[in-house]
Amino acid sequence: MDKKEAISLASQKHHAISSENCNFAKINASKPVWWVDPRTNSEASRWFLLYAPGFLYVLEIPRGIINFSNFRKKDEKSVSVEIATADFIDVKSNGTRYNFTKHIIDKIHCAYAGSPAASMGPVRRASSWPKWSLPSENEILLLAKSTMPFVRFLHPDIVELIVADNERRRDTWVKQLKDCGISKEMYLWELSPCAFPGIRRYAGSKEIAQFRGKTKEHRGQPEYALSLDDNDFPKQIWSHVFRGKPFQKFGPDGYSLAHLVDHKAYRNRCDDEFSCESGNDFPKRLFGLYTSVANTVYIPSNFLKPTDFDGTIRMLLQRKAYDLYGAVCNLVPPLMTIKESPSPSWDIDQFDWAEPVGSLSGVEGFLAYRAEVIDGLLEKWKSSVAGS
Repeated sequence: MDKKEAISLASQKHHAISSENCNFAKINASKPVWWVDPRTNSEASRWFLLYAPGFLYVLEIPRGIINFSNFRKKDEKSVSVEIATADFIDVKSNGTRYNFTKHIIDKIHCAYAGSPAASMGPVRRASSWPKWSLPSENEILLLAKSTMPFVRFLHPDIVELIVADNERRRDTWVKQLKDCGISKEMYLWELSPCAFPGIRRYAGSKEIAQFRGKTKEHRGQPEYALSLDDNDFPKQIWSHVFRGKPFQKFGPDGYSLAHLVDHKAYRNRCDDEFSCESGNDFPKRLFGLYTSVANTVYIPSNFLKPTDFDGTIRMLLQRKAYDLYGAVCNLVPPLMTIKESPSPSWDIDQFDWAEPVGSLSGVEGFLAYRAEVIDGLLEKWKSSVAGS
């Protein structure tokens, strides 16, 4: 941008600006300042136009400001100032450190040389986004057929052992969770495969900030939970089964963990993917699905988005989970049933599936680990109540 362009842009709003009464400057190439040589004639330096890539700052300079006593003299007719881009202070050697911030009256957005907007000419104002074609049903079906052989489900025997341990501990844990203000329906419905009752994913900016220590606000016990998590606890069973130890922030190369049924209340899709017994409303807070061992799979990372955002593919995976685990657990509360296949082409027996993975060797260690975690959180809650 040059002086002529700057005047043309600024004068559209500030009509008094002209080539006779303004000074124009770009950021100096050697240091972050605008170097301005204003004339001491008040009318000749009434306006400063200071250009930075993407912005034009408009400063209106009151009469009497530009004089030899305020600024370092350059010659008999003008002075010299170096206005810092960071704080608009005159930083010229032996200068007075005058602050020009109070004279800024406008900050105009503008394209800069080399930017896409500058090279494309006038911006075309579109009334809406373009309408691009979407994959057909047959193309989505072909994508699903390519993806399903690579999806890894846990072996049903692993799920069965965890559900059995839940049933043994049910009465004790349900009572303790109730004392903490947590309903059993959120985590421990009948034959629930939830691995860590009372632990859920954080939700919303406030909880995220608290979890990551970005706020000084006291965390305390989160709502409807003993503790919040950052997507580690759903991976604990997988780590114990395959590595014999707790999860350590890395998983199988090229694969990512995916949940099959929504575990958060926000934008929950259960009412689209399930039917509910007549007279019942869909549960809004099924936090037990977060660490449910029947609700997670590992999927190649480059296939993750279609399996998360395409409803037909999501429901195919849910039906496969029901096929594998339906005899040993309730993936969701019994009042909910998954919807049937939309067509014979989407029946699970029309797809190739990998064999379920994992052995029972790591399950005993996992059960001891998760009992220690849950019991520790419950004891922590008791201590906080006793000390309050």
